[in-house]
Formats: sequence, structure tokens, C-alpha cells
Amino acid sequence: MNFVVKNLFPKNSIRALLVIWFLLFALVPLAFITGYSLVQFQKVYSDQTLKRLNDNFILVQKNIDDMNLYLKSSAESHVADATLSFYISTRSLPQLKRMANDWLRVGYIDEVSFFNKDAEQLTSLKKDMDGFILEEDKMGYELNPQLLQRLAKESPLIVRDINSKHGFDLISYTKVINNKGKLDGYLQEVVRVDEEFILNLKKRYALEFFILDKDLKVIQSTEKDFLGVKSDVFKRGDFQNVKYLELQNRGSTFAMLIRSLETKENKIYLGLATSQEDILATTSRINKAVFTVVAIVIVFVLIVIWIVSRALFGPLNSLIQAVKKLEGGENPYILHEASTEIGELTKSFNEMSKKVTHVQNELTSKVRELEQTNKELQEAQSQLVHSAKMSSLGQVVAGVAHELNNPIGFIHSNMNHLKEYSDQLIGMIHEIEKKPSDIEEIKKKVDFEYMEKDLPQLIKSCEDGAKRVRDIVLNLRNFSRTDENDRKEFNLEEGLESTLNILTSDIKGRITIHREYGKIPNIFCYPGQINQVFMNIITNAIQSIEGKGDIWIQTAQKGLEVRVSVKDSGKGIPKDIQDHIFDPFFTTKPVGQGTGLGLSISYGIIQKHNGRIEVESEEGHGTTFTIVLPLVTPQGV
Repeated sequence: MNFVVKNLFPKNSIRALLVIWFLLFALVPLAFITGYSLVQFQKVYSDQTLKRLNDNFILVQKNIDDMNLYLKSSAESHVADATLSFYISTRSLPQLKRMANDWLRVGYIDEVSFFNKDAEQLTSLKKDMDGFILEEDKMGYELNPQLLQRLAKESPLIVRDINSKHGFDLISYTKVINNKGKLDGYLQEVVRVDEEFILNLKKRYALEFFILDKDLKVIQSTEKDFLGVKSDVFKRGDFQNVKYLELQNRGSTFAMLIRSLETKENKIYLGLATSQEDILATTSRINKAVFTVVAIVIVFVLIVIWIVSRALFGPLNSLIQAVKKLEGGENPYILHEASTEIGELTKSFNEMSKKVTHVQNELTSKVRELEQTNKELQEAQSQLVHSAKMSSLGQVVAGVAHELNNPIGFIHSNMNHLKEYSDQLIGMIHEIEKKPSDIEEIKKKVDFEYMEKDLPQLIKSCEDGAKRVRDIVLNLRNFSRTDENDRKEFNLEEGLESTLNILTSDIKGRITIHREYGKIPNIFCYPGQINQVFMNIITNAIQSIEGKGDIWIQTAQKGLEVRVSVKDSGKGIPKDIQDHIFDPFFTTKPVGQGTGLGLSISYGIIQKHNGRIEVESEEGHGTTFTIVLPLVTPQGV
């Protein structure tokens, strides 16, 4: 056992000292116990608050049920008076109003309404917020059929109805039966659950109360600031399974419980809230005390560790300084070898420093060789990039030369005829000057009638050929954009058209171009570079099609981006190489027919414009390249 302990913690072991100090002060257990205590304190208070709110809700529910019983008892007592049946059946409105006035003055009833046997209202009186009795004008008001159906089965019928002005109402509907057992009419009595009611609850239970409608909008509250709270704040709680919810209000925190009042007619919610200022103040004092103790312990531990480190870590600091000197390329730094673990480390360092110095010298030599090799690779890469550009330029020049050759050749062939006609006309003029009387014979001799018809056509053909040459040169100039070295506003669809015009010789008679332009807005970019991307992608699409085929070019705006899609009916890209198509020098073309830099250069240009290129391809079913560019290009581009 002693042998195991000595090997695990040998004499003068830094490891043993560190373990002893940290076990001695137990910072982690202290922090854990402190945090756990605070959490438990908060949980106990939370549970007690929740129980208090839930118990008080039950009491309030009982108060409302007692009001229901009072309303039911009042209704049964009033309809038992035979004079009520007589007044309703004889439509004695003054007597009914006097009777309702007496009920409103002596009881808790807030509103009384009388209806005849056809459920039509005769008169209605109510108390306002100040206790004054007013007559309500509800001419033509009738009880609804659904209510009458329920009333036929249950009398008196007690319902609860939300009232957006003051809270909600407890309403009793009672049939008025005469002494012969026949129906003479109906009595409606209302008790308001309003601000006064919930203020009494606040005084009795020392809580805040508020009433919410079915949309969880606060319509009455003892705390006025709750009226301005948006309903979505309350929707965050699960009120079926009572949840604990905090609301920050006026710098105070409230613990709230919202429960549904059971009713068949409307969804009514009652909220109870209690301020947490006292518990927060107590928690704050406890936190301060705990953190003060923890801070003192931490400071003490830091002081002890500092003292111990000076005694134990001096040799280690010397070793660190030696390592830094060795990193700086200085000569091997020989350290004094102590008898502790650091001494063993020092010995190893002394041996290592000698080897490192030797290796550094060899690495320096290798680095020089690698730098030279890298320089040569960069030069080779530049030459390849230039070769790729020249190859692309050669394809463009070949196409333009082919396009120019047709109109120029046509003009050249027409010039022979024009020269012949010119010579004949001049000769004819000279002969006419000599023999004016023979003009008709001279005209027949040179076939003037045919010449007169053919000459305008020759001139028109030359004009068409010259116009075609001018259009080709203009398209080439628009494509190259050599006069635009700065970012400028550019119409991408015009750039696409310029590129397609340059590639006419590769497209004509073999490929059908389908344009689906979405009238996208102009963007700020380098037009020449964007045209180069169009050239590379459309050229790839043309080359992927063997024989006849189709290319679809689509432009669209999506949010703050514009999208240019080029889809071909070519052979597609195999899945195993789709991840490498943008790699420099990667190509599937035979040797000598491609550099593998076209898509790589295009990818770099689009990245420079803060955009991206998306690729979708299925072997045998064509490829779609989508260029995505932002409408607003960063200033750094």
C-alpha cells in the first residue's frame, strides 16, 4: 500500500500539492452547495406562491358560486309574488318599474328586465357605476330561442356572460307562472362582476385580480397596468395545467395564475397575481451574503496558490523562458536539473533543445526549397490561367470571324457586279453624249432595264451585309465591356443577349434557345466579368449537347437577389465528379481541348460579387447552372 501511494504521489510532487490544496478549500462543492441552496429556496417560495394563488382562486370561485345561489334565491322569491304575474300579463309598466326600483335599492341586483310570454321585453332598469337607477331603452329586444329552450328545462337559469365594459355578468332567467300554472312572462336579473367586485377581493385576499375574455384580453383589473398588456403575453402559459408565470411590470415582478371560470356560455378567465418585491429583496440579500463569502474564500485561495506557486513553479517558469528562447531560434539553453518531476522535464528539454536546433537548420533549408518550388508553381499557374483565357478568346474570335465572313464575302461578290454596272453606265453616258438620238438602242445594248431593277437590290444587299458586320462588332464590344473597369449598373439580360449573339455560329441550326426573362432590375457589378461568366457557362451548355438540343435561360428576382438559370438538354454531369467541377484544372474534356479553369474562374468572379453558383444535374438528363447575385453589392467589391 505504501509503495502504491509513493508512486502515485512521490516526494515533492506538484500533483500531490495541487490535489491537497484544492481538496482543502473545496471550491467546487462550495459553489455547488451555494447554487443548490438558492435554487431550492426559489423553488420552495414558488411552490408556496402557487399554492396560495390556487387556494385563493378556489375561494373566489366559491364566492361567485354563492352569488349564483343568491341570484337564484332572489329570482325564486320575486317570481313567487303573484302581483308580478299580474303586472306582466296586464303590461302595467309603471308598477313593474316601481317593483324593479325597490329590488335594485335593497339588494345586490344591478339590472332587472321584464318580458312578456312571447319573450318580448317590456321594460328594463339598471344601476349605473354610481348607484343611480336608470331606465334602459331596449325596444324590440327579445330573448333568443336557444335561451328559451334551456329555460324550458331549467328555471331559474343562471348564465355567465362576458361584458367588455366592466368584466362579466351573472344573469338569471326565470319563468313567471300565474296561479293557474300558465306562463305570463319572464324575469331577468343581473349581478355585475366588475371593478368594485374585484377591488373587494383585493382587500380581502391581498392579491391583484384581473378578468380576461376568451381572447385573453384583460378587460378589468385591480392593477391598471395589466390593462395595457398584450394578450400574447398570457397565451404563453398552459392554463389547463397550472403554470407559474412571471410578468415584468413597472420594475416589479408578479407571480400570476390564470384559470378558466367554468361556464357553458362564454370562455371567461380570472387572473390572480402577487408582487414578488419582498421575496426578491430577501433573495438579493441572501445572494449578496453568499457571494461575499465565496469572494473571500476565492481571494484567500488565490493568495495561498500564489505563495505556493512562487515556491514550486520557479523551475517551471525557467523552463518556459528557455522554451521561448528556443522558439526564437537562439542556441540551446541548458537548464539546471532539479530533483523533482520538473527536473526530469528539464533534462528532457535539454536533450530536446539540441535536437530541435539541428532540425530547425534542416527545416530552414527545406523552406527555401519549397519557396522556390512554390514560386515556380505560381508562374506555371499564371501561364495556365492565361492559356485558358486565350483559349476562350480563340473560340470567341473564331465564332466572330465565321459570322463576319458571310456578310463580308457577300459584299465582296456584289462589288464585282456593282463595278460592272458602273462601267456600263459610264460608257452608256459617253455614247449618249455622242449620239443622243440613239439613246434607246444604247439602253438596249447594255440591258438598261434589267440593270435598273438589279442595281438597287445589289446596293440593298451591301447595306444589309454592312449592317450585319456593324451589329456583330457592337455585340462584341458590349460583350467585352473593355471600357468598364469599375462597378456599374448593368442589365443582366442585355449581357445574356450579347453573349448569345457572340455564340451565334455555335448555336445556329443546332440548338434552340428558350428565353424566359423575368424583367429583373439592374445590379451593380463588373459587366465584363459577368459576361465572361455567362460565356463560360453557356459555352459549357452548348458543348454538352451532342447534335440538336435545347437551352433554357431564365431570369427572376427573389427577395433581394436576382437569379440567372441556364439549363441544357445535354448529357449531364456524373454524381461522382459534381463536387469537383469548380476545382482549378479539373476537366472531363480530352487533352488539349480544355484547361479546366473556366468554371473555377467563373466561381471566383461570382464569389467576388458576393454571390453563389448552384448546380443541379442528372446524368443523361441535362444540367442547370443558377447564378445568384445580390441586388446590393458590398462597397468592398
